Amino acid sequence: MKVFQYSGIGQRATNQDYVLCKELPNNLGDLFVVCDGMGGYTAGDIAARIACEEVYTQLSLGKSIDEAIASANRHIDTQRLVLGVDKMGCTIAACIVRSKEAHIFWCGDSRVYLIRDDRVDFVTKDHSMLEEIKSIRPLTSSDIKRYSHIITRSLMGSETDMVDKVILPLLENTRIVICSDGFHKRLSDDEIVNIDLEEAVKDNNAYDDNYSVVSITVQDN
Repeated sequence: MKVFQYSGIGQRATNQDYVLCKELPNNLGDLFVVCDGMGGYTAGDIAARIACEEVYTQLSLGKSIDEAIASANRHIDTQRLVLGVDKMGCTIAACIVRSKEAHIFWCGDSRVYLIRDDRVDFVTKDHSMLEEIKSIRPLTSSDIKRYSHIITRSLMGSETDMVDKVILPLLENTRIVICSDGFHKRLSDDEIVNIDLEEAVKDNNAYDDNYSVVSITVQDN
């Protein structure tokens, strides 16, 4: 596999994204995670780090994705109490590459793209207000301006904060792109497929928000 990862601050005071790319022990696969701390709440960067690290720890112990997410939520809630804050949380988008399969899971509006033959073959569905409106009627420019920042699901320390999951086969020369909303909101699907990601991330001033991306190319199996 060929892996590229980057996280930038964009035009923000701090970077609340957190990226983790790490091999799991005992042939459990390779884990790639992007978490985005929730703006408007306290300590989003801490929630993002906790989620990434706890998911890795639990998956390393052979726990299921749901068990790992539940543990991450417990740790987020514990830290929330320690800090004495009302709310803290993050989105998550992740993929385990194992045995010619991509085990994809996500919550919020960070995304995972599966790219084959120079096209998007799969993309995660955002848990967002815009996605809910889009399921009812076409989006208007007013909708996008008013609701683009509102997500409907995230990891905030509750046992009911769950991820969606899908398992997809991996063929040779498949590419997986995992990114926070600060990255994908600036680019169309066609641009994400065709641009040179390593060049696209260099212009920090081009991004209004924190932006993070992981690209994994499966070169052979």
